[in-house]
Parts: sequence; C-alpha cells; structure tokens
Amino acid sequence: MAAGAAHATTAYEALRTIQKTRGQAVMSQLLEVRGETGMPQPQAWTILMKDADARSGIREFIIASADIRSERTPLRQYSGEENTAALDFARLNLDSDGAFKLAQSQAERMRAGFNSVDYVLRTDASTSGPVWDLRLFDHMGAPVGNMRISAVDGKLIQPLQLDADARIITESERPTQARTPEPASRPGTKAGRKPMGGVLGFVSRTAGNAAERTLDVSVRVVGTVEEVLTGERTIGREDAEATPTPTR
Repeated sequence: MAAGAAHATTAYEALRTIQKTRGQAVMSQLLEVRGETGMPQPQAWTILMKDADARSGIREFIIASADIRSERTPLRQYSGEENTAALDFARLNLDSDGAFKLAQSQAERMRAGFNSVDYVLRTDASTSGPVWDLRLFDHMGAPVGNMRISAVDGKLIQPLQLDADARIITESERPTQARTPEPASRPGTKAGRKPMGGVLGFVSRTAGNAAERTLDVSVRVVGTVEEVLTGERTIGREDAEATPTPTR
C-alpha cells in the first residue's frame, strides 16, 4: 500500500475514469462516492450508480489508480441507496484534495491532529447540491471528528466537530522532545510518516479505547484492500479477532 500511495487518485479523477470508459450518459445515474483511510487520498474509491437492470438497483465500481478494478451489482450491501437522489456531477467544483485541505485547516485551527480521512460525497437533501462528509481518525484509528463541506462552492456547512472522546494536548503538555522534528524511523510508524493536522496535532485517549479502535482500523484497512483486489469484502471484525497475532 505504501508503494501505491503515490498513485492514489482524487474522487474527481475516479469519476472521470468511469466517464471515459462508460460514457457521459452514465454520470446522470451517479449516487455516491466513498473513500476510506485517505492519507490524504484513499487507495480506492467506491462509486455507486443507479442501475434499473440490477436486482438491487445499484451498480458498484471500485476505482484505483485511475482504473476500474471491480464492477458488480451487490444485492444487500446498499439496501435503500437506490432511492437516494442522483448526484449532479456538473456541480462538483470541490474535489477530495480540496476537501482535505479544508479539513487540515480546521484541524490546525482547533489544535487537533489526525492521520486519515474517510470521504463520502453525496447529494444534500436540503440544497440538492453535492456535499462532502468527512470523518477524521487518529493514528490508532479512533475518531477525531467530523465535518461537512459544500462540494459546489467549498463553504463549510458544518465546521469540524471533535469527537467527545478526543482530548487535545496543548503546547505546555507536550514533552520537550516532541517539539523537534520527528526522526523518519520513529518506533511504531512507517518511515517518514508524520501525523497530519495541526502543528500541535496529537490526540490522546484512554488505553481501553485505543486498543479497541486499533482492531477496528485494522479491519477497515484490510477489508478495503480485499475489496480492491477481489471486488468483495468478506473480512469483518470477527475475522480479525479470530486471526492469531503474528509474532516476531
């Protein structure tokens, strides 16, 4: 996944991939765009289209590196989504990279750090315009906060709201050594990776919640990779709990 990070596409690029391969007409059937664990962009985008010929009324595309990796018509996973209002592709003016910059700006203003973003692009019921719903997570996979942005003009519909369990660490609380640039080989992180968000961006939690969220994010990441490769997601939390932890 680290090697593929350089090839991660934005939501608009993923939509253009479908437009080029399936034609302009299919864009009128666009329902929703989803991306998980964006750092800052996700490795794959899930795009939902209306399909009157599908038994579920939904056609799902998985786009990664500007290629269609999977196309299927799931029966149960998106129950009720077929009744969602179509997304007006022509009004999409804020791409996922722009949404990320706004999230980063909000996090810096609130002195909150985050490590990844889950994106959902859908139609706002009140304005009928496309909106971004963003969920921010820390390096343990625990939620930091959520926000909503207009994809038409980039205005904040809902500024970043921090999770009730998140505690921001102030400058006076930070260890002295944390104020210097972190080494690329800091234990427990991938080389060169730094927490995203505010310049003082770290979120602390209780040990119990941290352990619980670590399992959750592991399942989310593994499930996403499986879906990109196979077009299906069979890995759930119960699978992760049943799998022995590798030893070194």
